[in-house]
Amino acid sequence: MSDSVFRIRFTYSKRGKTCFIPHVVLPQIFYRSLRRAGMKPLMSQGFSPRPRITLGPALPVGIVALEEPAEVWFGNRVGSFTSILNEHLPEGLEIRRSIEVEGPSLNKKCGSASYVLIPRDGKKVSSMFLALNQAPPFEESILYCSRSNDSVTIVLSNPGGLGPSVLIKYFQAKGIIQKWSEICLVRSIVGEWNGSAVLSLIGEDR
Repeated sequence: MSDSVFRIRFTYSKRGKTCFIPHVVLPQIFYRSLRRAGMKPLMSQGFSPRPRITLGPALPVGIVALEEPAEVWFGNRVGSFTSILNEHLPEGLEIRRSIEVEGPSLNKKCGSASYVLIPRDGKKVSSMFLALNQAPPFEESILYCSRSNDSVTIVLSNPGGLGPSVLIKYFQAKGIIQKWSEICLVRSIVGEWNGSAVLSLIGEDR
């Protein structure tokens, strides 16, 4: 990392009405909020400059996210990134943690994602868990799967190529549900799998 370029990695949650903001729109929302907060991200080069903001794996509209990763580049160091930016974000978006980083790009580190599946009909928890243990087409991508009385937790590898829609389509094919609205689906974290849990891509807060 050069002396004049600084990369901040942060995690954010997306709840309420912001769940319906398309993934591709989020960089502009973060950019406008950064400018209102007095921070000036670097822009890309070329005929159509864009703010240098990178998001983690895309998430379908309508899904709650608790710890999504992103990165933003600056030409100078910024202080109190988390607290200052949170004052200017729309309701429902919140920066959880942030840290200055260097090294591998964000997408190379997003190796897994954890999901919590809560069926509207609690009686379907057993059917969902059983179906996930019956060799689904994405079986090799399942790193972990467990159930509680009212939900199923599953960790999938390659979140950039294997999104939560594969779970919904599988349950539909099995006849467990007919539409998305029958399940409350939460992506609880995107990060690195350590063999027993998904670790956040951020260490100490900044």
